Amino acid sequence: MGILILGIAIASMDEIFQYFAGGRTATWKDVCLDGAGVVAGIVMWRIGKEMGNLLRK
Repeated sequence: MGILILGIAIASMDEIFQYFAGGRTATWKDVCLDGAGVVAGIVMWRIGKEMGNLLRK
C-alpha cells in the first residue's frame, strides 16, 4: 500500500511541476493513469514473485 501511495504522490508532484513549465498541461487524468501504471507494476511484480516461488519448489 505504501508503494501505491508513493507512486501517486510522485505522479502528483510531476503534474504540479508540469503546471509551471511552459507548454505543458497538468491534469488529474494523467495522475490517474500514472496510478494505474503503479498498480499494474505492483501486480506484475507479485505475479513474478509467485511464479519464482513455484519454480523453486
